[in-house]
Amino acid sequence: MAPSAQTPGPVPVPLLSRPGIKRDGTIFEGDFYIEGEWVRWKRGLPRKMAGYRQITDQAAGIVRGINSHPTDNELLIHLGAQATLEKINLNVNTFVPSTIFDRTPSGFATDANNMWQFDQIYDASASFTAGTTNLIAHAAPNALDIASVVAAPVYVGDIAATGALTAIPSSDVSGGVVCLFPYLFIFGSDGYMAQSVANNPTDLTGAGSNQFRATSKKIVRGMPLRGGAANAPSGLFWSLDSIIRASFVGGTPIFSFDTMSNQNGILAANSVVEHDGIYYWIGLGRFMAFNGVVQELRNDLNSDFFFENLNWPYRNKVFSFKVARYGEIWWCFPFGSSTEPDWAVIYNIPEQTWYDTPLPNGGRAAAENAASYRFPLASGVATDSGGTSILWQHEIGLDEISGSPQSSKAIRSFFTTGDYSRIMPGGSVPPANRAFHVAIIEPDFVQAGDMTVQVVGNANARAATVASEIKTFPAVPNTPHEQVVMLKTQRREMRFRFESNTLGGNYRLGQTLVHIEEADGTILGGVEQ
Repeated sequence: MAPSAQTPGPVPVPLLSRPGIKRDGTIFEGDFYIEGEWVRWKRGLPRKMAGYRQITDQAAGIVRGINSHPTDNELLIHLGAQATLEKINLNVNTFVPSTIFDRTPSGFATDANNMWQFDQIYDASASFTAGTTNLIAHAAPNALDIASVVAAPVYVGDIAATGALTAIPSSDVSGGVVCLFPYLFIFGSDGYMAQSVANNPTDLTGAGSNQFRATSKKIVRGMPLRGGAANAPSGLFWSLDSIIRASFVGGTPIFSFDTMSNQNGILAANSVVEHDGIYYWIGLGRFMAFNGVVQELRNDLNSDFFFENLNWPYRNKVFSFKVARYGEIWWCFPFGSSTEPDWAVIYNIPEQTWYDTPLPNGGRAAAENAASYRFPLASGVATDSGGTSILWQHEIGLDEISGSPQSSKAIRSFFTTGDYSRIMPGGSVPPANRAFHVAIIEPDFVQAGDMTVQVVGNANARAATVASEIKTFPAVPNTPHEQVVMLKTQRREMRFRFESNTLGGNYRLGQTLVHIEEADGTILGGVEQ
């Protein structure tokens, strides 16, 4: 972008780019922010993301599934790993967890590729779980093969208890589980589905249950769907090549099924997330949404970035969650040669833009956004010498709080603006083959802790990037000199990189001004003459 007027001497210009981080295409072609880490957008302006806090570092192995249930000022958290199912009761006021309870079912098949799916349902029958809210849990070795046909039992148990879960008879499936209250659905290979007796999740064969095939391909995910008075409950199911809607009709069939699309696959079973009644997921080459109809979710900023950097053999480790406060949908994925999700692409619904960030501590393996708890839960991908890993809560504080005893670490957050250039059209000023000289920056931030700014740029789109000296500006200036940042830098293509990397650091960008003017000398082919 370019200033809209030409006057002698430096001209103060608002330092603004379009919200989001543009990864696709070239840097010079657009006017979005072009780089960032641990930064989000609200009201069109960048701000640092919140911090994360260790709940426990004693989870047994890498956790591939998380489920939580609120009750009596506690969050009952279940953690599914390759060999175990564990439970922690977390005090929601003090953030102090209980001891870890082992709820691993008897005879559970250990597998390094076990992926978990959970749901909850109340059992109003006379079965052995009657009168309780029950955890429904299923694990199958799908991490490296979404189409795996290896079946495993579905387990059930009182969600408030601490003992081992029990296998539901005749429940072995390769796909997963979903509860369309008062029915439990299980699903798997060759389109197989089974539905329990109403109000009895442990009975998949009695009167009122049903078994059928809704498609010819494996079904890998199910989610409850809002239905009208005559067809509730309803659900959506994702197979390897189609999206199927289930609707309650009563009578002998109980549910009817119609295919919403038979040409849309799903990248990963855990890539589906619902927000405000709309379902978002990743297909095999594009981002998708369902709001009564299946449609592509337009992504002009980082679609190529995602699909070209995804480590495809580990595609089914991709998982999604949401940060409801900011209307964000996060997809975490293995980047490049990584075998664990260590990067996230993020869709911001209110801002209708996209950005991305590397994930901390080597990455995250699973996450859950509890509806009644404001802090998303996420599991780490690293294990210590004893084979244990960390469970984190996100969106809390400003720093990383971890260790035993716990201590705080600064979280780095930065963003880089789009190009400011005299050679690009802007306002009433025609393009000119000149460089810009920047003399002063007037920072305007809601800020905690020191921040830095650096000017980066190029002589032309193919020239090497040149960076200026890094300048620091404090949150509270003590002298007039600290109120602004003084520079002596010029670039034909110029960008500004702001960073926070101090303990307790935080920022929200306002209307920062840069004082720029045309530099002396003419430019030919991007080289000053």
